[in-house]
Amino acid sequence: MPKVEGLTIEKPMSTGAEGEMPWLKTLQAEASLHEQALQLLKDDLLSEKSTAKVFFQAENIWQDSHSALEWLAKPHPELDDEIPAILLKNPQGIERVQNLLGAIEYGFPV
Repeated sequence: MPKVEGLTIEKPMSTGAEGEMPWLKTLQAEASLHEQALQLLKDDLLSEKSTAKVFFQAENIWQDSHSALEWLAKPHPELDDEIPAILLKNPQGIERVQNLLGAIEYGFPV
């Protein structure tokens, strides 16, 4: 039986024909779609000066564009569980997201 740091797998993972793992293809397809969605988000954000500024602020905080995009694409409790990227569609939303990023950047609890 396979072991991983104290974990024993009781039942072998199911595989398809010739050892293929059907769930692996599904995960790979989902990961590909996720990356495509993040790229579309980045392209959209960079198309406007005001939203590009927010993207670069987030990228500066996380030191990596992928992490910044992940943050911008997930609901945040300090934004009433709204998705930051969606809030960037109007000036008030941009201000809310920038204020939250400023709080994160300066170490305020959020």
